[in-house]
Amino acid sequence: MPTPTYPKLPNDVFLSLCEYSVLNLVSPSDAVRVSIGLEPKEPFLLTLDDAKGRDGIDRFLGILSALYKKGRRKFEAVAPTIHGNTRIYFGRTSAEVYGTGSSNTPKKIPGSDWYVSSNNSNSQKDTIIRNLMHAMGFSWDYSCMVSSLCYSNVPSLGFKYQPAYNALKADATARQSKQ
Repeated sequence: MPTPTYPKLPNDVFLSLCEYSVLNLVSPSDAVRVSIGLEPKEPFLLTLDDAKGRDGIDRFLGILSALYKKGRRKFEAVAPTIHGNTRIYFGRTSAEVYGTGSSNTPKKIPGSDWYVSSNNSNSQKDTIIRNLMHAMGFSWDYSCMVSSLCYSNVPSLGFKYQPAYNALKADATARQSKQ
């Protein structure tokens, strides 16, 4: 049986879909699902307001707060399983987190009774969010999209979409500059 082929989206439609996804913190596939009245595949969606902040730690805490508030039972079940070799990233008390690594600095997750190790690099914060979300049942792509906010106020589209988006955007920009 031959493999089915599907029509390719026009470049301008794909670019618009990706830009919509970034502005609304929704994966392109879920943006399409929601636009036709279907439920997203993700357990729930976050918003850019959930991750607003002046720096990576504010956005990190905002994302964790939203994950806790919107998916409390799942958060409480999986947070203790997300840890480093010696460092505990999540704990019910400040002392529980503080005592597991040299200069480990716990911060309270807003709106919860949980603490998180906060003095990690942005790369490690990204990994913590991504692994937590994936363990909570989110797709790897959406987890990567949200966790990229530890670096920037603008999310990345993830591994499936970002390279194609970048190439098409560069091509469109080059064509405009030639005109």
